[in-house]
Amino acid sequence: MDKNETRNHNPDYLDESAGTKASQIMTEHSSAKVLLDATPLACILWSKDLKVIDCNEACLKLYKMKDREEVANRLFDLVPEYQPDGRKSQEVISSMFEKGFTEGLCVSEIELRLLDGTPLPVEITFVRVEYGEETVVSGYALLIISMNPPGQKRLKS
Repeated sequence: MDKNETRNHNPDYLDESAGTKASQIMTEHSSAKVLLDATPLACILWSKDLKVIDCNEACLKLYKMKDREEVANRLFDLVPEYQPDGRKSQEVISSMFEKGFTEGLCVSEIELRLLDGTPLPVEITFVRVEYGEETVVSGYALLIISMNPPGQKRLKS
């Protein structure tokens, strides 16, 4: 029996190979998680159907949420019905997300609201990325600290 036949028929080899692959995946995931959490921008990984896959610590701090599950369950509670320019927020976000997914990049300013109602003007960047074997969108939020006088709108798309 040659070397390839031994590999194909030896369950111990398969287990070792699977274990090695699983270890590599865990190491890569751990490294990615460290990088994600070290990023000072709020970051969320989104599936194609707008489901939260993961988020970083900066996201939890910006949105004042306790964990990834709360972000996944309550993120859209931060979205007001309308943007300051009168457009429906859900339509604006859907359009931005779709552009990020299809074109690879979308950067725009929107206004969110914290759960207590505090306005949260942010610049959102959606970037298409490969995550494992699927294509996802990474969304980054940067808080806009405006020097505009109160009442003057800075938001644009």
